[in-house]
Amino acid sequence: MRTSALLMTGALLVPLAAQALPVISPAPAAASESTPGDNSAAQLAEARARLAAAIAARDSILTEMKESGASTADIQSAAQAYARANAQAEAAQQAYDAAVAKASGFDSAKKGYDDAAAAMPHLTTNAESTKARRDAAQAAYDKAIAPNPEAAKTAQEKVDAARAKLEESKAAAQQQWDRGALGFYETRNAQKALDVFATDKDYQGKPLASYTHPGAADDATNLDSMAKTLSLINKINELRAQHQLEPFKVTDYLMAVAQLQVNAQSRTNKMAHIKAFNVAENLASARYAGDELSLKLWYHNEKALHDQGVTDFAKVGHYLNIVSPNYTVTGLAYAPNIQANTFDHTPLYEDRSEAQTVAEYSDSLQRYMEGLKNTISNGSLAARMALDTATAELATASKNNPDSIEAQVAKAKLETATREYEAAKAALDAGQAKLTAATETYESAKSAKQAVQKLAEQLAAATAERDRAAARAAQLGEFGQRLAAAEADAARAQADVDRLSPAPAPKPTPGGPGRDMPATGNVFYVSNDWTSRQASNVFSYGRAGDEVLVGDWDGDGVDTFAVRRGNKIYVKNSVDGGAADVEFSYGRAGDEILVGDFDGDGKDTFAVRRGNTFYVLNSLHGGEADEVVHYGRAGDTVLTGDFDGDGKDTFAVRRGNLYYVKNIVAGGAADTVFSYGRAGDATILGDFDGDGVDTLAVRRGNTVYVKNSLAAGEADQVLTYGRASDQLFVGDWDGNGTDTPAVRR
Repeated sequence: MRTSALLMTGALLVPLAAQALPVISPAPAAASESTPGDNSAAQLAEARARLAAAIAARDSILTEMKESGASTADIQSAAQAYARANAQAEAAQQAYDAAVAKASGFDSAKKGYDDAAAAMPHLTTNAESTKARRDAAQAAYDKAIAPNPEAAKTAQEKVDAARAKLEESKAAAQQQWDRGALGFYETRNAQKALDVFATDKDYQGKPLASYTHPGAADDATNLDSMAKTLSLINKINELRAQHQLEPFKVTDYLMAVAQLQVNAQSRTNKMAHIKAFNVAENLASARYAGDELSLKLWYHNEKALHDQGVTDFAKVGHYLNIVSPNYTVTGLAYAPNIQANTFDHTPLYEDRSEAQTVAEYSDSLQRYMEGLKNTISNGSLAARMALDTATAELATASKNNPDSIEAQVAKAKLETATREYEAAKAALDAGQAKLTAATETYESAKSAKQAVQKLAEQLAAATAERDRAAARAAQLGEFGQRLAAAEADAARAQADVDRLSPAPAPKPTPGGPGRDMPATGNVFYVSNDWTSRQASNVFSYGRAGDEVLVGDWDGDGVDTFAVRRGNKIYVKNSVDGGAADVEFSYGRAGDEILVGDFDGDGKDTFAVRRGNTFYVLNSLHGGEADEVVHYGRAGDTVLTGDFDGDGKDTFAVRRGNLYYVKNIVAGGAADTVFSYGRAGDATILGDFDGDGVDTLAVRRGNTVYVKNSLAAGEADQVLTYGRASDQLFVGDWDGNGTDTPAVRR
């Protein structure tokens, strides 16, 4: 018998000769807008009760069919086909109703947008003018509190003068140092010692004084050399103590005589007594100041002769000078290769200045030298104090002065201008926020208006498919009609339970498992064939806790891995381990991240999602997003793929086992809506047949149910790979255009 069907207000009409098949009315549109967790426990319990009742009714019909001996296979298949077609039609009806509802608010949304946009120029101008007044008031206040430039200039001049005096004191100290022993004698008022260097006596045809170069490194007056010679006098005094003799003391005069004469002896290379002054003198070879070789020659060698009975002064005179009880004061000097020791006795010695012990004399010399060194490095104490005082005065003169009357008036004006600017800025921000919200509402309504016709066509197609499924079920008799209705009731109840359940479905990453899957290791087992049980490539990459992403990052046609830690992404351009090829940061650590070729350039990049807002990158870089898109709801599970084969990846959202696919990177209504799999399945996206279009697969354990079209129905392929505990990813690892599996353990 030829039958026909007519769609009228959701009811399926068949000829009178056949029993009418009940058709489930679509669920209210408002219910579809609920997000998991928004509804009460009572609503969820009611939905679960309806599901249990629907399943019981369906099972009762199946039992009745078996008892009657009816063939169940064809009837069940037709009933399930009707249930799927009915769910598809209901989803299409909801999408159409939602678009119509949004489109009905288009005029209101446009007016809201126009009003918000019209207010912006005034708000912007007001904010700019108040900012200019605030900036001018700030400049006036800064000028009012600024220091007096004349006072600062005078203070700076004092600092410059004090700094110059400090440098002069350093230079003067250096000049004093360069005078060597003569400078030391000057500070001690040792005029007799200074007169030694002014002698008018000659030696070897030149003035004796001309052989002395005060302070020079090779001169006996060099301060470091002078200090070292004093150690040898201590050694001489140790020897005198062995003879129960008082230790020699030191005088400036005898030090000066030794220095003057040894300079002449060294520069003429003649070790001969000059006898320019009425003092005793020992001369000996020496390698450095304080060299004890001189003492060996003077004392030890000649004492051995004296102990043998030699009394000739020419042979033992040096020794006798050292151990003479009549000599009480001494001086000692060194010039290259020669050391000279002078002696005199009291109270007949010519220099009437106070004699000092070696320790006292050495201490005086060291204090003099250290003082000069400090002044050479840091300047004199007086100059430093003067500079500190001048610097403090400059700091005071350079300080801002906020306490003047002029400054107080300027401050009050600045505070008023600041308040006015902040109010204008707040109004501008509020206007911008209002415009942003109005723009989103307007764009959503505009997209809905544009989508109504297409969704109407999809609704008509889905309804026609449901009618055909109903007709097929009706042809199988009463059991077919009843079982189809029962399957539809169960499908609706299951959808309501999924929608009302507080826990959302797993959120998969593109080509991979859900983000909430337990962490595994960092070893990847990659296969280029679904049928193979052996991995073609095994390697380690990243860390066990990393989030794994798959994409073609360099546009070579081969998918590779990237890992994410916090908000940092490590991209690898080859299917192997080792260091990342590209590293950068993007978004926040808590963002959901997605992968896709959003601009169709052949290279996958990233987008991050916050709520229902997507921040899209079109290249691998940190910083700001290249595009911002709003789509779906905050609680949706989001997937990305090239759903129409145009070379650009777009977004799809999943609610339970319903998928809402968008074919452009934009907000608005879905282009395609269909159901597949179960609400609890993990969803995987890939091009499983190499036709350039991404489709869905669902995974249960280690079994994958692949669909090669964006439609409901049975799986086109059933595949297995890896273990149930593995994380599964799919990608085109060999560049042949078909996605195959990889797992991470």
